[in-house]
Amino acid sequence: MDISRGSDPGSPPPDGTPGFPDLGFELLDQAPGVAWELCVSVLAASPYRTLQNVVEAAKAAPEKIRAGMTGYLSTGHFANLEFQRAAGIRLATVNFQGGGPQVTALLGGHIDLAFNSLGETWGTARRRQRGSSAS
Repeated sequence: MDISRGSDPGSPPPDGTPGFPDLGFELLDQAPGVAWELCVSVLAASPYRTLQNVVEAAKAAPEKIRAGMTGYLSTGHFANLEFQRAAGIRLATVNFQGGGPQVTALLGGHIDLAFNSLGETWGTARRRQRGSSAS
């Protein structure tokens, strides 16, 4: 599922999927056991096009994929743990103090994927795209 390129960034496409402009990253899919408002995102140039790609790569090389989260015991932390448990994989978890630094690290290629809310991921990427330093 690629929901990064909706036709109008302000409104969802007809199927109800949130519309996202091209911000340089892809939202892969809903992680198993994780509420829809959370997402797993990667850079648009990432080799991971689906969650299945992530699972296969993580099984081949445990703890090689760097997964960002927004604080210990945060919703993103629990989403990360549940995804790893459900998929039977181990990721290298990187903790950030908030979604802004996490998305900045994703856009800078310092992590391979991010567990975050749709709003925080999209909002931070939009501000970065517009040249604002506010997080």
